[in-house]
Amino acid sequence: MLTIRGSDLKWTDALIACAAASNCASPGFVRQGDPKPLRDMITDRINGSEETDTARVIQEIRSKAANAVILLAGYPQVFTTGSQHQVPNYQPLPDIGGVGFSADEAAFLTEMAGKLVITIGSTFDLAVKTNYVDVRGDWADHELGGPLLSESYFNSLWVSGE
Repeated sequence: MLTIRGSDLKWTDALIACAAASNCASPGFVRQGDPKPLRDMITDRINGSEETDTARVIQEIRSKAANAVILLAGYPQVFTTGSQHQVPNYQPLPDIGGVGFSADEAAFLTEMAGKLVITIGSTFDLAVKTNYVDVRGDWADHELGGPLLSESYFNSLWVSGE
């Protein structure tokens, strides 16, 4: 079973930028060092190289293991729908009371992850023993920002500070 492509999206960098930004969900938010808005950067990577690169990785595996059954695992939803998530041990920022993810940012990141899931899911082909596994249902109710009694499947997010 493989999970691939998150690193190529620079997903960790996007999470860190969103945790520290006042609103990374804003259509005009540009991450430092990027030539265009974060939303466009992620969407362009998903619509461009992600599908092509996923197909290339499958071909490389197939060239070394012709009869292997390949399972491509999608990505879980990180945040509970409509929630916000506070990153511990930070001084308050306006709007969300500290470093973390506002409800708008959580919705934006969930939307971007959903686009990635659709792209990865579209690469499966049972004829060549490649299948896709959508893990979102198994992770439901274990996202960040869920009820306090819900066991999160994620480690607490931590962003290095100054």
